[in-house]
Amino acid sequence: MELNQREIVTMLASLRMFQKEAKKLDMAEAYPDHFLQGEVRPLTSDEIEQLCEKIAGVSDD
Repeated sequence: MELNQREIVTMLASLRMFQKEAKKLDMAEAYPDHFLQGEVRPLTSDEIEQLCEKIAGVSDD
C-alpha cells in the first residue's frame, strides 16, 4: 500500500491525538466499537511512539 504525504501526516496527527487522549480515558471503554467490545486492547503510549516512528520512517524513503 502506498500513502501520500497528506495521508501520512494525518495518520501521525491522529495517533498523537489518540496517545494524548489515552492518558485521560480508557480508549477501549470510550470507543468499544473500534476495539471489538474490549476483545482487542489499544496500543500503549510506547507502542504508539514506535508506530509513529515506523510510519514517519516510511515517508522518508
